[in-house]
Amino acid sequence: MNDSQIETLLRKAPQPAAPPDLFRQLQADIALPKSVRAIGEHPKVWQNPLRRGIPALAFGLFILSCLVIIGMQANVVSQLKQQNQELRSTTPNLEQLRAQQASYERLQQQVEELERLRRDNQDLQRLGAEVAQLRPLVSEVNRLRAENQRLAASAAAFSRRVQGAPAPESEADPERAASTRCVNNLKQIGLAFKMYAVDNGGLFPSALLQITNELNTPMILFCPSDSAKQPAGVIGWSQFHPEMTSYQLILSGTNDEDYPQRIISKCPIHGHVGLADGSVQRIADAVRAGQAREVMIDGRLTLQWLDRKQPESK
Repeated sequence: MNDSQIETLLRKAPQPAAPPDLFRQLQADIALPKSVRAIGEHPKVWQNPLRRGIPALAFGLFILSCLVIIGMQANVVSQLKQQNQELRSTTPNLEQLRAQQASYERLQQQVEELERLRRDNQDLQRLGAEVAQLRPLVSEVNRLRAENQRLAASAAAFSRRVQGAPAPESEADPERAASTRCVNNLKQIGLAFKMYAVDNGGLFPSALLQITNELNTPMILFCPSDSAKQPAGVIGWSQFHPEMTSYQLILSGTNDEDYPQRIISKCPIHGHVGLADGSVQRIADAVRAGQAREVMIDGRLTLQWLDRKQPESK
């Protein structure tokens, strides 16, 4: 048989009839639930109400946030417009403000310059007053220099005598020579006081070591007759201490020309005193004779002559 014949036979195949009770048997074999629904009725399924509410709510929130953002931006834009308007209204006055600022700075510079000139004027007036005060001291400095030169010559003469040169008849007595040397020492100390006062506004030194520049050597501070304090040899300022001196020095006060008899130095051995005017008085015999005494006048130790016959200054 060929293929066409086979197909023809299949088309003409017998169609058996279904058994008459087949439908009832199939219905009996089906197990239905207790509540039988009508044919064609679909079962009810429970649905969550938020399933459709959440998307709607999210969309509403999105719209609300957009509106808030748009409102904020509109507020910012309004503020910027207002500031821009204010700046535009102040722009015409900008040049005027710049001119006022430049004028203020110029006036401030002029005030500073005026203040500087006022200070300079005050300094000039002060310097003029100081110059007027120092002019009378020029002659005093010249006199002190001459006195210093004379004392240096006296020291040189004494050095020559120590080296073996013949001594003058007035100094043949060793004690008298020592007294004369003591007078010269006190004169040099008084000269040192005056020179220090000239350089320090009229103030006398408050410490002995302040006049080391005015004294050539510390040996001037030793009385030739003071064997207890006289050093064994010549010493310098590095070996000297203030308590080593033989003389009593009054290291305070001012160079007061109204008190020329003020005592600034004393020799306890010979009784000589150095006065503020630079002179030295041998008052030992005058004190013993009741012709002179030391008194306090206006807080100053002063030499007072009782018989009004003051000896010539040395």
